[in-house]
Amino acid sequence: MNYKFILIGVVLIFAFSACKKDQMIIPESNDPVFRLDGTFGSENISVVAGDNNGFMHTMTEMENGVEVVSGRLADDAVSIELGIYHGGLNNLNEAFDASMSLTPIFSEYHGYTLATLSKNQFVNSANISNIEWVIDDGQPIMDSVEIKEPGKYNVCAHIIYNNGMSPQTLCNEVIVGYNRYQNESINFENNVGLGGTSTWINNELGTVEYVDWYYNGEFYVRADSCFKNLGNQMYVLTAEVHYTNSVVQTKNMLVDGGAGGATIEDFTIFEDNALNIIQDYNIRVKINNNGSIYRSDYADNSSSVVEITSVELYGTNNQGKQVYKVLASVSCNVSSDQGANQIPLIFNTSFGFEVK
Repeated sequence: MNYKFILIGVVLIFAFSACKKDQMIIPESNDPVFRLDGTFGSENISVVAGDNNGFMHTMTEMENGVEVVSGRLADDAVSIELGIYHGGLNNLNEAFDASMSLTPIFSEYHGYTLATLSKNQFVNSANISNIEWVIDDGQPIMDSVEIKEPGKYNVCAHIIYNNGMSPQTLCNEVIVGYNRYQNESINFENNVGLGGTSTWINNELGTVEYVDWYYNGEFYVRADSCFKNLGNQMYVLTAEVHYTNSVVQTKNMLVDGGAGGATIEDFTIFEDNALNIIQDYNIRVKINNNGSIYRSDYADNSSSVVEITSVELYGTNNQGKQVYKVLASVSCNVSSDQGANQIPLIFNTSFGFEVK
């Protein structure tokens, strides 16, 4: 039996409970049901639920728009957290336990530029004076932006033209560092003679069930392609792509109803040109030792391992959810920051995970 896979399944099944932190119900305060024993560098560490305010809780954290399914065992001095990053971010029907690799790896912060948002990648870049980029309601950044961490981002471009067109705003979801179930962009062609713009979604693989088209938020037609006479106005065109496996993708573009000089395509090009680093279902470990936090994704863990020796139903927590007890051995490196000294973290643990 591959116990690594069992760990992933157990950790991930509980991921989609509501974001919360639940203290486990321990039958006896001094019962060492959930515990951790090991070394952090040259220092011995030990955490026992019920001793020194030790407790075991579950939660789902968010990092760059991505859920990280986590369990934490902690007392007054030290806490250890195991977490799994979500994967298949645009496939809401993708089950954690069915999609995990049998040989999962540790996540790692590389510091590379994964994607660059720039006006130069748009077809009509010559007609753009500058772009003000805003990511996840952050501070505006002019002209170009580098994304250096995997995530699912809401990106808005505030566009200033140099051809007399009024400024426009276009927003799209941008996923970098994670797999996507296909990623069809909106294809377009300006038909000046017909006074409109033709748009369509490729379906060469036969995986698109249907496409709903919207102009400025109003439904227009359900079809693989559409044509609309826009006059000389600017419109936000939305393609809501429904795939045969129930995945739904939404793409937005700006359509110039005039000569097309202000048309801006959706942001698929930034995803397609992104560096191929995949973080789907990767593992991370965090340790808080006397107030200092160290993370496995800041260290080299290319050879690190997690080994599971037992998985069994333990009972229920204070939310009435089932709790599984997992016996595991972990050997990895952690660091307080990228490029800082690496510290080996080795421990055996009896860990609790909530399961719906």
